[in-house]
Amino acid sequence: MKVAFTKITWGLIIILIDIHIFVDILPNPIGYYLIYQGVVNLTNQIDGEKKASYLAAILTFISIPSVFIPQNQGDLFLETFSLWSMYPLLLGLLKLVLVFYIFQLMLDISRLAEVSNIHQLTTRLCNSYVILSLLFYIIETFSINFVGNGFNTIKVIVTIVMLIWEIRLLILVNHYKKVKPISLV
Repeated sequence: MKVAFTKITWGLIIILIDIHIFVDILPNPIGYYLIYQGVVNLTNQIDGEKKASYLAAILTFISIPSVFIPQNQGDLFLETFSLWSMYPLLLGLLKLVLVFYIFQLMLDISRLAEVSNIHQLTTRLCNSYVILSLLFYIIETFSINFVGNGFNTIKVIVTIVMLIWEIRLLILVNHYKKVKPISLV
């Protein structure tokens, strides 16, 4: 379990950090591949759902263009609407679904370990993470329709809160390295 959650943690870190100098220094496909390896390891150990591994494998290939296209510059694509202008949003929504499936795996593990406090913490973080992510994408989608600094302030606040929740997710995934399901002990 420790190795699996270490791979998932590093995969999430690589996906979170987006440094582009002509190309992405920490390519997202590598992050998704690490998540894939970690999730496959987990699902083999606890006989869990395979949806997260399938989605991580798909995202490994779908995210290849993100090596060359900066994800944080979606406004540049708004001048001409195309499928590429929707690419960052689509990738973000697929990542949200993947994180949801990872939360479900962690909830299964916490049930098997019979540790109620981490189960409750995971449930609360999952619910708030999904709600905040959807709010972030809704605000991002409608931000092109608003002019002025007021909406930009809201966008910055939601972005900062999302960053905090991403860090909370990393801490929780890292904490799961220590959780041992009773059936595996």
